Amino acid sequence: MTTPDSISDYPWTRIFLGVVVCVVLFIAANYVLGVWLFTAPTAADGFGDVFGLSNALFSGLALAAVIITLFMQRLELKLQRLELTATREELKGQKEQMEIQNATLARQEFENGFFNLLSLRHELINNFSFGYDHSSTRPQVRSDQQQRPTEHRTATGRSALDQITGFLVYHMKHLGAGEERVEASYLEFYDGFESTLGPYFRSLYHLLNYVDISDLDDERKRYFVSIVRSQLSRNELLLLYYNSMSVLGRKGMRRLVGKYNVLKYLPVSSIPNEKHRALLDEATYRPQVLDEEG
Repeated sequence: MTTPDSISDYPWTRIFLGVVVCVVLFIAANYVLGVWLFTAPTAADGFGDVFGLSNALFSGLALAAVIITLFMQRLELKLQRLELTATREELKGQKEQMEIQNATLARQEFENGFFNLLSLRHELINNFSFGYDHSSTRPQVRSDQQQRPTEHRTATGRSALDQITGFLVYHMKHLGAGEERVEASYLEFYDGFESTLGPYFRSLYHLLNYVDISDLDDERKRYFVSIVRSQLSRNELLLLYYNSMSVLGRKGMRRLVGKYNVLKYLPVSSIPNEKHRALLDEATYRPQVLDEEG
């Protein structure tokens, strides 16, 4: 049985007209019958009793009206419940759509921020520039306003990072073991290139941390970190290796490097001093681990 959408869907008018016609016919029948049976004046009392049936009929109709009213109220409540159920289902669907839209907007906002930071980092690296004495093992940093001596050279962009790594390899290659000794040597080296390495590592940390504190699941976080890692050269990974063991990167950078295995593609053979290859624990440095990351 199909439930009507509203009370107006019921044929109330036809029912009402049918009841009225039946009542009229009944009264007319009673009247004709009374006239035919009780034509004598002495039968007036009997003639009046005929209409007692009409009174009983109207009493029954009144009761029927009450029952119909209750039925209509019951039907009205049922329809209201159906409407409330339909409204709740509609609101539930709208809520789900809003959640999907909010998740999409949040993802787009994160991706826009991520690639903007990545672009700014590339721009920062491309603007690196410093002069150095090719015959010296120590950096000779100069400003652009200084006249460049003929024996000096200029490195820019990632070439600057390659040159910096060359100085690092020279300093670390013949250095003894001991984490404190290595750290002290690295800090001395870092001071010579702070104007370049400072912004470089801060931008890298900010980019990794931006991914780490996001609401993405772990798989998506590893995916975006893998994008950053894929753009790090071997020389940059070597710089990051020594930075992670120093006080400069021990708290913040080292945690992120280990959590997302940023040093994954730094071969052990690239570390210039064999005594330094065990300075970072396995939680931080896991070279060439085969997993699903890119």
